[in-house]
Amino acid sequence: MKKIYFLFPVFILFCGFAVLGTYKTSGGHPSSTGAPGEATCANAQVGCHQGASFTRDSTNLVNSLLFSGGQTYSPGKTYTITVKANKSGIEKFGFEIVALAKNDLSNAGAWTITDANRTHIINGTGSLVSRKYVTHSTNGTPAVSTGLGQWSFDWTAPTTNMGDITFYYCTNCTNNNNASNGEQLFVSNYTIKMEWPAGIAVVKDKKMQVHYDNENRILQVRYHLTSASSASIHVFNSEGKTVQKFDATAKEAGYVEDEFELKNTLSKGIYLVNLEIGGEKITEKILVN
Repeated sequence: MKKIYFLFPVFILFCGFAVLGTYKTSGGHPSSTGAPGEATCANAQVGCHQGASFTRDSTNLVNSLLFSGGQTYSPGKTYTITVKANKSGIEKFGFEIVALAKNDLSNAGAWTITDANRTHIINGTGSLVSRKYVTHSTNGTPAVSTGLGQWSFDWTAPTTNMGDITFYYCTNCTNNNNASNGEQLFVSNYTIKMEWPAGIAVVKDKKMQVHYDNENRILQVRYHLTSASSASIHVFNSEGKTVQKFDATAKEAGYVEDEFELKNTLSKGIYLVNLEIGGEKITEKILVN
């Protein structure tokens, strides 16, 4: 009887190493910004920079992001974003960026490419297929000046309220050795808050109800929204000093009833509860006996 040997698995394994060893300049791998639920090109499923050093650049040592709206955005408005990577001695750079809603990590807004020669849009992969990314093209890898990688593109804010939005981005400072080793990855993020256009009243009758349970340190706030928005709560004492502040969170249109747990029991006296929505402020008093 003739013996039959199957070489197919060996061939697949060989091809796998060939792919993993590829030096990729045409853009980052999908879903590789280091955002929640994502890896980077150093450890993506088919990463092209295994073994690269990895730094969370929270102090903008290398990375920076310029957003034409500053720290806020208005629904449906288009802004220009510039991502920079500044690293002495580097001749080639790469990047990838995604915009996600802070409350549920869903894709936020839409990208528009303004320099098709240097950047392009890619889709997410696997369970993150709904996410959209901007990344470098091959012509976008050379430094724009000594030690500086830079890319610009537009982003249009969502037309509905999505609350705070965070841009997660990763840059790659390469050693330009045409191999997958020795790279330096820097991960950063930039958060913007929604700003409703002036004059939009979203709280019905400009009224809210507040109740405080001092035994359990629970503050209850009730109001009615005529349209979706984001709301923050600020508690002051009678001297105007902050007792506690609760950051803005997205709210749907309709009746809203929230509960907030205070860090400390309130002493006897009068306190002010400030509700801020889209530039509109409503204040109510609570009396602690």
